[in-house]
Amino acid sequence: MPFDAIFMTALAGELREKLTGGKVDKLYQPARDEAVLHMRAGKENVRLLLSASPAHPRAQLTRVPRENPETPPMFCMLLRKHFAGARLLELSQPSMERLLDFRFETLDELGDRVERRLVLECIGRKSNLIMLDGAGRITDCMRRAEVDLSAKRPVMPGLFYAPPEPTGRLDPAAMAPEELRSFVLAGPAQPLSITYYYIREACKTQDPQAVVQPHLDDEDEEVTA
Repeated sequence: MPFDAIFMTALAGELREKLTGGKVDKLYQPARDEAVLHMRAGKENVRLLLSASPAHPRAQLTRVPRENPETPPMFCMLLRKHFAGARLLELSQPSMERLLDFRFETLDELGDRVERRLVLECIGRKSNLIMLDGAGRITDCMRRAEVDLSAKRPVMPGLFYAPPEPTGRLDPAAMAPEELRSFVLAGPAQPLSITYYYIREACKTQDPQAVVQPHLDDEDEEVTA
């Protein structure tokens, strides 16, 4: 399944339901572009993986243990400083964008309650995980973009965060069922993605389960796009 905007929208809903109100116990950085948050959500301990890998950027809950370096990287130390003990207040996603915005409440050095954010941008080779303070200023990020003429959107500690340019994609969830069905059936004959394939076939049959279930039951069958 491609990690596109439709998939991320569904994922954001699941993570929001699972993690909102959860508390961060521990944070690790097993790889240069990966962070793992150990959280207590409800009565369950979970691991939230946030990956800014250019090849496979994603957010997911994982049970796979990862080996951590003996000396934590500086980014990991900052994560621990600002997010250890934090409670997740909200998980938001701009409509049809591959971006997740985690808003936390924590205590600062003086014991005052403050808000901090973790923003995961899953945009290919420019994928990034960015720490923000309560005012929206960048504390640090996994992948820095220097302030120069070549950087359309500088991403550096000390700068105020600006999200990527909106893609302008249509949001299927905001469309009436018949409007969505007409739009999809009028689309290209060759599906642009596997997600689009399932939506188009479901619109044809008006029975989404009949479209998806055969592929869930048969692991050897693959739909190419």
